[in-house]
Amino acid sequence: MAMTAPELHLKKSVAQKLNRPITIGRVAHLTKPQPWHTALGRATCQFRNRCSRGCPFGAYFSSLAATIPAARQTNRLTIVHNAIVKEILLDSQGQKAKGVRVIDQNTMEVREFYAKVIFLNAGTIGSTSILMNSKSARFPNGLGNDSDQLGRNLMDHHLSVGARADIEGFEDDYYFGARPNALYIPRFRNWGNDKRGYLRGFGYQGGASRADWSRGQLKRDSALILKQK
Repeated sequence: MAMTAPELHLKKSVAQKLNRPITIGRVAHLTKPQPWHTALGRATCQFRNRCSRGCPFGAYFSSLAATIPAARQTNRLTIVHNAIVKEILLDSQGQKAKGVRVIDQNTMEVREFYAKVIFLNAGTIGSTSILMNSKSARFPNGLGNDSDQLGRNLMDHHLSVGARADIEGFEDDYYFGARPNALYIPRFRNWGNDKRGYLRGFGYQGGASRADWSRGQLKRDSALILKQK
């Protein structure tokens, strides 16, 4: 997806002064659907940036838009509603996951489902919780938790931590739509002589766009704060 004029200016400046690349952030949005996409009912991204609400065009990759429709076409898919996974069941002989135990959120009925392969895709906290609940004689502290590190050292994703500014100029430049992604300075490791001895890495996201209708509200709030002071 294209960068805005201020972003291109920033990219050039950072490359010249800091020798760091800036690229457009990668997202799983369709800009040129292929036949196998349209066969699933998916279409081109409309640049509305309402991905969090669900994409009616199927352009934003998700299980609802891509993998479930593909699985449904096999005629071998069964979707179970209102089922909350409690734990993964372990085959005591083969020492492999053999199924899941679920609880119906409405009736509290407990059921079990079995399969040759079990995928755990419940996110960081949800997956960890399910694994910790999956206790057995082999794994008394949770499935796969021989290291006793399950549930520890979890890392959250920092959002809106940084700085913002109003950019002067570029009044004659504009762009199409509302892009769903940001700029990205690829992660790099701090090899310099950091006085803190910090040798880990950094990656930055950001972007430049025109202010929307909320700019009036921001100015109003600022004026009220100044008036109160």
